[in-house]
Amino acid sequence: MAHPATTPPPITPSAITPRMSLWLDAIRAAAALAVMAGHGVQQGLYSGPWPFSIALQQNAMVVFFVLSGLMIAGSTDSKPASAADYALARMLRILPVALPALALSLLAAAWAQSRGVNLGDPDTSATMPLWPDTLRAMLFLSDSWHLGLWYNPPWWSLCYEVWFYALFGALTFLKGARRIATVAVMALVAGPNILLMLPVWWTGVWIARNPALWRMTRAQAWLRLWLSIAMLGVQPQIAVPMQKVFVLAAPWALGHALYAPSYLVLALALALGLTGLSHLADSALPDITRLAGPVRRAAGMSFSLYVLHWPLIGVLKILHIAAGANIFAYAALLAIIVAASTLFAMATEAQRPALRARIAAFRARRPTMAAAAS
Repeated sequence: MAHPATTPPPITPSAITPRMSLWLDAIRAAAALAVMAGHGVQQGLYSGPWPFSIALQQNAMVVFFVLSGLMIAGSTDSKPASAADYALARMLRILPVALPALALSLLAAAWAQSRGVNLGDPDTSATMPLWPDTLRAMLFLSDSWHLGLWYNPPWWSLCYEVWFYALFGALTFLKGARRIATVAVMALVAGPNILLMLPVWWTGVWIARNPALWRMTRAQAWLRLWLSIAMLGVQPQIAVPMQKVFVLAAPWALGHALYAPSYLVLALALALGLTGLSHLADSALPDITRLAGPVRRAAGMSFSLYVLHWPLIGVLKILHIAAGANIFAYAALLAIIVAASTLFAMATEAQRPALRARIAAFRARRPTMAAAAS
């Protein structure tokens, strides 16, 4: 597969400065923590006063999608690579974490079923079959033609993310009839739900490939940043009426794509907010470089925390451990989940550089091996 002769201009080199990069890591880590905390309340781990609705974890997902599109497009466009390099990088990002997390989730679900504990959403059954959903999850099709992975619902976004990567790669590295045919086949397999949510992720690509969006005055930067923060509160208010209209127009099970229109509104605001943040990161916002170590580590294990926190909450439910209305006890339980996810990340995410190096060494040896064989 050949790289197209012309590619869109990448993010300007000054846009993602070291401070901006650190702020992006902080945002990613905060979004993962928000999802975990919101799901803990949703699962009954904490029953005391809680100022947030389910919009907390939903909005955090929009943050993940926009950041993902931004960083994937920015890194791909600024570093020439082949389609094989791109595919390998994406697989190394997803599979070493996702597949072990899925296996642990399956074990937790089987244990929960043996105890009669419901590991899914409150409206699911503790006796739902395991394997059909597991097989769909292994193919990242849980939300394409079905309604998610019941014993680890956060898996839905990973399915979208994988197909976003694949579609972006085909659109970027292929051209002509081959690109059209490949994208058409991918779209057919992925299903309409993935395509409906794709514009949300593509807002990150949009700002990455439009350097003019990163040029503004300081006043404009502050306006963009505050408008994006305000939209976090406004979006839940407009989401319900948008969803009611959308569900009437779709003759199939939408799954999480039900939120695609309202997510897109928020994604556009957040994308512009990130450009404002970039303008302010080095001059007007607090210098968080002293926290670089903890922030980088937190961001580095955020993927593990995201895919593993639900089954870990389930394990606490199986053991009949809950915080009740004690917010300090809830914070302690969340800290336990973070610690367990950190250990998991050390065994998975942290091993990616070594795995990448071994694969690179093997690829470098292949010509020599082929020559010797001939």
